[in-house]
Amino acid sequence: FPDGKRLATLSRARPEGEPLRIFEVEGWKEVPHSIPNGSRIHLALAADGKKVALTAGRRMEVWDLQTSKKLHEFQCRERVMGRAEAVALSPDGVYLAGGFMRNSEGVDPGERTPLLRVWDLRTEKEVLQGWTEDSHCEAVAFSPDGRLLAAGGEGEKGPVQIWELASGKM
Repeated sequence: FPDGKRLATLSRARPEGEPLRIFEVEGWKEVPHSIPNGSRIHLALAADGKKVALTAGRRMEVWDLQTSKKLHEFQCRERVMGRAEAVALSPDGVYLAGGFMRNSEGVDPGERTPLLRVWDLRTEKEVLQGWTEDSHCEAVAFSPDGRLLAAGGEGEKGPVQIWELASGKM
């Protein structure tokens, strides 16, 4: 969390799913919340510490941490899209970015569905699609001013792309 007083984790080792857990750093006391458990893999906290974005398969969710209410849900249904591998919230909390794996089962090898997606949380509209590389889009991060989005591919030598949100250009 931005104030440095709390920490959020997802634990894959827990038998009841991969719950979001929040701890007070001082004393490591767990902070209760009522966001349901699920098979979530990645998380991103809003800069103000009030929202969390979670990935679940090809789905991206945004939750209010104070009320445990789901604010947004986005699902990618294209056959070439695999599970979400990365998630980020812009510093102002307006944009949600997701990077996805490429699904090769039953998909034409030449199909180039964009694996990078960005949504405007105010309108719930998709505002950017990118990343038609052969590799998965495994990392996404916004610049501190929120104008740019970096996306990265697999491994040490994977491609890196920088996108300008206002124009949608790489």
